[in-house]
Amino acid sequence: MFKYRVCDLRGESIVTKIKVDVIMEMEPEYKFEISIEGKPVVGFSMDAGRAGNNVRVAQRYFLTDYDGDLFFTCLDQISRTYLRDWMSKERKTESTISNCLIFIQKNNEVEVFINTPPEVQIISKRSIEKGGEIYREDIADIIRVMFSGIQMKSDCAVIYIFSNGWRRGLYFDFLPIQPQSNYRTSDLETLFASFHSYLLFPEVHRLEPKVKGKMFECGWFPFIRILGRHFEEICNTLKNDFPLIEVEMKVVDSFDEKSIRDLKDAWVTKDLFKKHKTVIETAIDRFIEKDYISAIHILYPRIEGLMRYIYLGEKEKPTSTKLADKLTTVAKEKSGGLSLFLPEDFNEYLKQFYFASFDLEKDEIDLSRHSLAHGVAKEEDFSKIQAFQAILILDQIFYYV
Repeated sequence: MFKYRVCDLRGESIVTKIKVDVIMEMEPEYKFEISIEGKPVVGFSMDAGRAGNNVRVAQRYFLTDYDGDLFFTCLDQISRTYLRDWMSKERKTESTISNCLIFIQKNNEVEVFINTPPEVQIISKRSIEKGGEIYREDIADIIRVMFSGIQMKSDCAVIYIFSNGWRRGLYFDFLPIQPQSNYRTSDLETLFASFHSYLLFPEVHRLEPKVKGKMFECGWFPFIRILGRHFEEICNTLKNDFPLIEVEMKVVDSFDEKSIRDLKDAWVTKDLFKKHKTVIETAIDRFIEKDYISAIHILYPRIEGLMRYIYLGEKEKPTSTKLADKLTTVAKEKSGGLSLFLPEDFNEYLKQFYFASFDLEKDEIDLSRHSLAHGVAKEEDFSKIQAFQAILILDQIFYYV
């Protein structure tokens, strides 16, 4: 079985095993050691050039098949240098490799591990029973990628090739074996997690600025709670300039009363939300009763209230910009690399959408904290969709704290 370590919403770790079609051992399918003759590899050229010309050399880099020729050229070089003899001896081809982890010492001694089932630590969006299946929609973030019995070596160069479906990723870091170098690699398990996140959720990590801008205007964001097929549908709809309302309602209606109340019950397990329990419960009741005007009027100021509590202890006055920046700082402490938490993007979203200004004379009055507080928000904006977006903003903050 593949082994997963599931982190529940309170941050406690639970070890469980996930059922898959083929039972696999946690040991690598192949492992071997080789010695490379001659000078050690110090990186890969990113340019073509004649003798005497300047070229850029990548010594530490993450690539995927989205990067095209450079990605495949690097893979070919790795295959020729470190895997050619093994493939010839075992009569294997590159297509038989689902993942490959290579450690290279300064003396050019090399350890190679091929097809090692990873143990992945995730934050789960829901409670999971031992032996239960996990889907992409269940993952709030990927925390660590580990390999049973393999020691992650910080003083060696590392090459990591991995797959997700038809997609492939490649990471290499040759800096630790540079002459007179005292450089040591980062926490590889955390680093690998961010790379797996990139391949598993490309619609999040490769979100086009134009599409993101449209999304923010409509009040949507890569909210953790809707990542997966729902967020993909929103992205594809905006990318193709199709009407969004049908997809929006499909996403909102996929959360029934139990789902919404489960969100609220998860929130109030944290001290920050306990201070606002009665108010939040009232807002959720109003939402379920289809009183979206009341739900929004309760939730919008409460979102700012949560951020003000997070800001407590700071010396400067808590402006909207500083509130968003402080939340970003807190979120970054809980995430890293290519995290699905996207704290910087959420900062931008809050400033552009939630804290948006308005101009009454020009009739530019989108729903925001300010237009609501000043009593000028348009009646048509007090809808089920906007009320649900407010719930998702609260939920995002829940993950950050």
